[in-house]
Amino acid sequence: PFYRAKGPWSAFSNFHIHTPFEFEVPEWCRPDGFPTTARLQFAEAAIMLCKAALMQDRATFDALLCCETPADAKQLGRCVEQFDSDLWDAAVCSVAAAVVEQKFRKVPGLREVLVDSGSKLLAEATRNDRIWGIGIDVDDARAKQPAEWRGSTKVHQ
Repeated sequence: PFYRAKGPWSAFSNFHIHTPFEFEVPEWCRPDGFPTTARLQFAEAAIMLCKAALMQDRATFDALLCCETPADAKQLGRCVEQFDSDLWDAAVCSVAAAVVEQKFRKVPGLREVLVDSGSKLLAEATRNDRIWGIGIDVDDARAKQPAEWRGSTKVHQ
């Protein structure tokens, strides 16, 4: 298990700051007139870009292009206009897959981190997140026991 940008598996966190890469906004979530790519240095911004694009919120999309920290991106994502939870719920796993795939394929050195993880089961460990994480803190013994996990761990499905 990992938590945010801490420890040996921090590269798997959406808050991990890495070399910028050209994120291709998936066509299926990008309205006409929105940029097709964005140069990003953390996955949280890519996820929130997709969220803003799906909801056709160009102002938030543009603001996300300029955010400097993952926390800023997360906060902007909470402010997406015309948010449709059913639409987001239907798309979020595809968004996560697209973001993670591009991040590990395009950022130098991250492919090797992924390969080096071998057959380990990777999951974000925090009691504060049952959607993207396991709902248990990283230092809790249950974090190493998937049967004890309380979250949906969408990023790892």
